[in-house]
Amino acid sequence: GSELKESLRPVYRNNDGAHMEKNWVWFEHNECIYFIYQCHPQQIIVRWSGQLEEELTTEAPSWYYGPIKGGTPPIPYEGKLLRFFHSTLDNDMMPPRRTYFSGALLMEPKPPFKIVAVSKRPIITGSHVDDLKVKDRPKHWKAKVVFPAGAVQRPWGWLLSLGVNDCEI
Repeated sequence: GSELKESLRPVYRNNDGAHMEKNWVWFEHNECIYFIYQCHPQQIIVRWSGQLEEELTTEAPSWYYGPIKGGTPPIPYEGKLLRFFHSTLDNDMMPPRRTYFSGALLMEPKPPFKIVAVSKRPIITGSHVDDLKVKDRPKHWKAKVVFPAGAVQRPWGWLLSLGVNDCEI
């Protein structure tokens, strides 16, 4: 079986254990390790080798469905890099107010990996629907949550792995 031999927590900005840092997206390009640190209000991508090597900052697109966050690692696609992401809006009159949306974007295939296109509409919207009976939902269950974690291209389209309502995948 597999076992975790070692772990590390990259110390970058507020990732010191006292703050909540999340939605980093790690990927490899030309034998270098990068992570997308933020996508809004600017895109910041970091080249990392156990320490900060380079910070790449580019303009971030606006998206009608909220600030772009996290998502899948970039995948080569038609001469660009494709990735799926999530966003949130606090747009509902009744609790829970926050709704998650997932979309797709294209990035340039080399540093600084500028975003060149974003889907016009969500490809997935969070809902109250999941496979759990209400009595089986854990305390951390949250309605209207959906976030992509991985993507695989198939002949008929894309297969996404998703987090759903903070309790299923």
